[in-house]
Amino acid sequence: MNADLYGCPPDVCGPEPSSSSVRSSSSAPIVKSSSSGVEVVPLYGVLMETCTKTEGDSTLACSGGVTCVESVTEKSQIPSCSGDQICAKYGVVIIRDKTYKCSDGMVYNEAEFQARYNVITTVNKPEKKIPCYKDRGVDYVDCDDGMSFGIDTDERGNKVYENEYARLSEKDFLNNYEIFEQQPALYGPPCMFNGTCDEEK
Repeated sequence: MNADLYGCPPDVCGPEPSSSSVRSSSSAPIVKSSSSGVEVVPLYGVLMETCTKTEGDSTLACSGGVTCVESVTEKSQIPSCSGDQICAKYGVVIIRDKTYKCSDGMVYNEAEFQARYNVITTVNKPEKKIPCYKDRGVDYVDCDDGMSFGIDTDERGNKVYENEYARLSEKDFLNNYEIFEQQPALYGPPCMFNGTCDEEK
């Protein structure tokens, strides 16, 4: 038997890898070529799928068109502790359990879900509202975007903001604008502000 001078004999360790399969270093994935192109095989045999969610939303959109809903249940328990055991500061422990129910019929606990899916959370930054300024005693506002709105009431007594371009309810107006009421500057002796000018004569 001709021994392999550089290692194990082929009849014991098997043939050399063919040119269609290339193995990289021990810390990198395996790259295989096939009729459809190059395929990267994960090193540890598991390729994690991805789910995306918006902060504050319980619905996750996952790979393959799967949708999962996160639910949280809380339960409290009073631990029994004695001797040198560490006890909860206020005597009650709150346990939160997360469950994920998916449209493919699967149900996961938090550990199972994190083992299968990589969750990406996006944060929606609130849009900055446009400042508007209102002098005391007037029924209109001037805004930083160049718009002015008259303040009126509709037939139901609700406040509306209107100009030649729009007529907005108070709720719709305040979704986009923020009102700052300005205090007019007054000048004069102190008695003008406390009503004692007549007493000083």
